Amino acid sequence: MSTPLLSVRGAQRALAGNPVLRGADLDLTSGRVTALLGPSGSGKSTLLRAIAGLERLDAGEIRSGDALWSARGQHLAPELRRVGVVFQDFALFPHLTAAENVAFGLRGIPKPERRERAITQLERAELAHRADAYPHELSGGEQQRVALARALVFRPDIVLLDEPFSGLDRRLRAQLRTETVAALRAAGLAALLVTHDAEEAMEAADDIALMADGVIVQTGTPEEVYLKPASLLAARLLGDVQTWSGKVESGLVQTPLGPASAAELSEGHAATVLIRPEGVDRVAGGIPASVLSKRLHGGRARLLVQAGGEGSWTVETPLANSAEPGQTIELGLNPMFTRVFPD
Repeated sequence: MSTPLLSVRGAQRALAGNPVLRGADLDLTSGRVTALLGPSGSGKSTLLRAIAGLERLDAGEIRSGDALWSARGQHLAPELRRVGVVFQDFALFPHLTAAENVAFGLRGIPKPERRERAITQLERAELAHRADAYPHELSGGEQQRVALARALVFRPDIVLLDEPFSGLDRRLRAQLRTETVAALRAAGLAALLVTHDAEEAMEAADDIALMADGVIVQTGTPEEVYLKPASLLAARLLGDVQTWSGKVESGLVQTPLGPASAAELSEGHAATVLIRPEGVDRVAGGIPASVLSKRLHGGRARLLVQAGGEGSWTVETPLANSAEPGQTIELGLNPMFTRVFPD
């Protein structure tokens, strides 16, 4: 594992007397995009602003290598941190052209060189032809690319992106996200993408940090945090999950959809089984279940079924392997998408 370029340890911050960060830990590594995923009010943007130097910490510290950026009673100014920031609303100056917006942060450099560097950065964003356009003359996608160019023009070590794609339509959002992430990786930067969209985090990031109530509850690759959630809370931050409570008997917990392995738990121990919708498979000879309803979900079918008279369950299947309401199908659990936790 590479040495982190930036480390946050025990970060605490209260706003208007209300704790927002409650001891958050986070690492950012050069050449990797980390998604900070959590619901509104979880502290994501406050942590981003603390890294940028726009918020002071009440306790804890932020370090970049051997340099201490933030601690109680110590605060390195934002302009000294070599951090580029792209905000949700892009924060472009309406009275400046695209080139002037990009060049704005290049202090201490002759004006012709500032414009040259701004144009070069706009060329990389395929926007040199819009250099003299004002923000109101640019589309949402173009504004987003200007904001990213401004964050990159002074050659930062770290780029922070605060929900930068949320105001764009779905197609454009996916396209710009792909382009932006590719540019950040190609530049070898450490990047933090703040988002509340689990799909965006899974598709864009090399690492995901799950945040809730001011703390990071789990960090890992998208595959690790999705398939091996550290808790029910962590599992729910990444998508739909169903639960069943039972007791361990002969290394298993019996559910209405079949047994779940609990080999690591003691016999008779109370446990909760977490099941993703894609963790329920159609299998010959499985548990009979009645299909109550069907709807499409991202090119797949989501079936609501009833099994064993024990409530309803969601099953996600390929359309080619779907079923219609009123049919009876046979189901079993896929262990890859099933986790058991002790109560």
